[in-house]
Amino acid sequence: MKEFQERRRFRKLLHSRYVIAILFILCILLGRAVWNMYGKYEKSKTIAERTKVEFSALEKREKLLNQGITDLNTNLGKEREIRERFRVVKEGERMIVLVENESLSESISSIAWKSWWDKLSGFFGFFRRD
Repeated sequence: MKEFQERRRFRKLLHSRYVIAILFILCILLGRAVWNMYGKYEKSKTIAERTKVEFSALEKREKLLNQGITDLNTNLGKEREIRERFRVVKEGERMIVLVENESLSESISSIAWKSWWDKLSGFFGFFRRD
């Protein structure tokens, strides 16, 4: 009988308000910890995806740089690079430098942006705004 009373006392203790309150607070704390871990998981997942993209971009750049290095190891590649960077010509060759005329481009843009009224009045020759 004593054993039965001890079990009953233990159950009564487990079903008391204080134990239930403590367990409820413990559940809230554990739920908060799980939620924080989920946030960290999502953040690390996005960082991992971004890192993979950056890594693939760096691999592409490495391939381009290695290709540039192999081009520079040849005489033709060296010559091409020197011509592009320093605008050098060989003996007997001539270099043409094209310079854009800014006043010509401004006058073309002003003609292109005339309103329809300006075009119509210019066609008939009245109300000229010059």
